[in-house]
Amino acid sequence: MKVHKAFKFRLMPTKEQKAQIDRTFGCCRFMYNHMLERRIKAYHRRKEGLSYFDMQNLLPKIKQYLPWLAEVDSQALKYTCRSLDDAYKGFFKSGKGFPRFKNKHGRQSYTTTKASAIHVFETHIQLPLLGKVLYRNSRSIEGTICHATVGRSSTGKYYASILCKVEVNALPDVGTVVGVDLGLKDFAITSDGVVYKNQKHFHKMEKKLKREQRKLSRKQKGSRNRNKQRLKVAAVHERISNCRTDFLHKLSTTMVRENQIICVEDLNVKGMVKNHKLAKAISDAAWGKFIRQLEYKVLWAGRTLVKIPTFYPSSQICSCCGYLNKETKNLAVRRWECPECGVSHDRDKNAAINIIKKGVGMLAMPASA
Repeated sequence: MKVHKAFKFRLMPTKEQKAQIDRTFGCCRFMYNHMLERRIKAYHRRKEGLSYFDMQNLLPKIKQYLPWLAEVDSQALKYTCRSLDDAYKGFFKSGKGFPRFKNKHGRQSYTTTKASAIHVFETHIQLPLLGKVLYRNSRSIEGTICHATVGRSSTGKYYASILCKVEVNALPDVGTVVGVDLGLKDFAITSDGVVYKNQKHFHKMEKKLKREQRKLSRKQKGSRNRNKQRLKVAAVHERISNCRTDFLHKLSTTMVRENQIICVEDLNVKGMVKNHKLAKAISDAAWGKFIRQLEYKVLWAGRTLVKIPTFYPSSQICSCCGYLNKETKNLAVRRWECPECGVSHDRDKNAAINIIKKGVGMLAMPASA
């Protein structure tokens, strides 16, 4: 089976290459905002849309009265128009948010789709208009190169993400089934009784983040010292994000390798974070990101992921006799005793056992029908 896989590398461009990359960021951002404004005006004035092909045909005319747009990669500008068109389709078809105007703050990126001009060597990556850019060779790429995305983080680091079409083979069948209950006290508890501790990355770095943000608030706006301090704050956020992503990737990879079928709850994270007492802890846990990683990793490995319905009362059902205990239990209650059979349950392990039972039942239903 062929899948798309991205390989991300840290770039070390020269001063001239940095200037060209930043110039491309600005031009792509301008093109996105310009086309978004045109589409909004076209709808309000004539109740008409502006398709991707219409925007692509407008590019040569725009370059005539804005010649500085011709100094950057033309494929990047075309891809920007495609991204705007995808954002519009997502708004009308999938109910996603309406496209917003981009600004020059935060993470910047552009994508070049000229695959024939992208080459990865031992010490450098060749990109359109940039030439050979030094990079940190942390891994070997596989498959056929499709396109490359050049980005700059909020800390000023440059990266290249090379998207490739790769042939993947399913892992050997291990024949094991596991139910996973996600939580806050412990990140994950399996039906086998294995507990994965919640690392609480944001909580560990929160004290340092507050200190750096306090220093930033005292710096004069527009000064060099303020910009230096802004980078320090961004570096703390970046470290938190990197630590969290590393933990989630290692855990999801381990679960996919060791289990043939994985059963998890389809959590409504967007609704759960509306609880302001738990919003910070839920966001720090990143359950949605973990499930998203499981989704594509089981596809690559030939495994099966079963999502249990959101409102399935896994914590309320006795895993021994099936009795539904409707008594409300807050998060402080970690153990409870079944009124029907008298068995004492660990809240999380009991939920994981119920999840695996429900997941196996959901897989068996189509076959029995």
